[in-house]
Amino acid sequence: MEKANILIVEDEPIVALDIKNALAGLGYPSPTVAIDGETAIATVRNGSYGLILMDIRLPGILDGIEAAEIIRDRYGIPLIFISTYADDETIERARLTEPYGYVLKSADRKELHSAIQVALYRNRGERAVREREEFASATLRSIRDAVIRTDHEGTIIGWDGGAEAMFGFQGRDIIGKPFHSLCPEGDVIFSGKRLDGYELHHTEIVMAAGNGREVPVTLMVSAIRKDGESCSPVGYTVVVRDISEQKLVEKTVLEVSARERMRIGQDLHDSLGQQLTGISLRLKAIEKEIASRSPDVAREIADVSALVISAIREAKTLSSGLMPPVLDSYGLGPALEELASTDSELYSMSIRCRVEAPDPVGDEFTESQLYRIAQEALTNAGKHSGASHVELSLEANGPDITLSVSDDGRGLCDDASGGLGLEIMRYRANAIGATFSLSEREGGGTTVCCRRRRGVRNAR
Repeated sequence: MEKANILIVEDEPIVALDIKNALAGLGYPSPTVAIDGETAIATVRNGSYGLILMDIRLPGILDGIEAAEIIRDRYGIPLIFISTYADDETIERARLTEPYGYVLKSADRKELHSAIQVALYRNRGERAVREREEFASATLRSIRDAVIRTDHEGTIIGWDGGAEAMFGFQGRDIIGKPFHSLCPEGDVIFSGKRLDGYELHHTEIVMAAGNGREVPVTLMVSAIRKDGESCSPVGYTVVVRDISEQKLVEKTVLEVSARERMRIGQDLHDSLGQQLTGISLRLKAIEKEIASRSPDVAREIADVSALVISAIREAKTLSSGLMPPVLDSYGLGPALEELASTDSELYSMSIRCRVEAPDPVGDEFTESQLYRIAQEALTNAGKHSGASHVELSLEANGPDITLSVSDDGRGLCDDASGGLGLEIMRYRANAIGATFSLSEREGGGTTVCCRRRRGVRNAR
């Protein structure tokens, strides 16, 4: 396997040289050295690095933790803190930047090598999952559209060849009928206030076709006027796009992503976790064996053993996040309760979980997507919104199942942290035929809501 290019951020020349020599001895390419946070950011911007070893106390405007946060947000490069400081306050500040490890400068070469290998392995796994999910958002299909014209009340007065091909009805059989006769869920377009402003863009619904088929579509509705923009519409043009293939691709990509998560989680648990456990047991045995002969060495071994145990816990946390065992064994409700408990401790915020829905709420794919939506929403609340309290609920409202995550954080904002996560949540909701919304919470904060009608069929 090709060795990663490593950037060392260290202001003490002797320490930097020592780390550089250690890396060379481990077979890594000659690393670059930056002496402060500002230089490190500029170096990352102009170079290509697979890992950063960052000192915490640095000269200049930015300390190591502040520089690490900027590098994480802008470039997503894995980072290990390497420092002489191990007090609780420093470690807590460092933890919030989500480093891939924390190694003391007094650590030996093997310990440094182990930390680097774990960080690179974890980053490869996370990147593989992220690339597959990003692929889904870029999937496009060219599908011929249908054009339907209605009068101002929603009665069909025009039906083109695209509509005939999409739905299997001839114009003579459908003209004169209300548009909502094609909508199993009722009049979702022309009733109520849905057409305030007289236009709709990219609205997703399910429409009825011949032979009992249901076709997932997007609609774009435009008003037709005779006497200028200020008058009431005399009719509407409805452009309908069949997104059946897109839905199928979306579901397939999400299933592949889920399988990849499972595989990586299993590898972390069965391979890396067991190896680390074996190392831990061996260290304990060595420590016990030499305790009476060499107490100082025994204490050093105990310190290394503690680091290995910490790595085991980290591997278990990662494995559980990628492959939640409660979801597979007990269903969505208990899995959400466990997720709330775990994230409450992880992000130091209060999470109240309320489950008032039948078990199961859907098939395995549906429950998996609802779980991932909740997981992403809680992650956003914990990492980016500054929330101190979150309400997580799963409930049945008549024929609907509603998942909501409501926090008391900063509310809606345009920061880059939520962009892709928001799109992935919306994408997952669409894949299971659910509606997705993001709104300001009364009193401050954000509410994520995903609503799905029980019995709605997925893409397959």
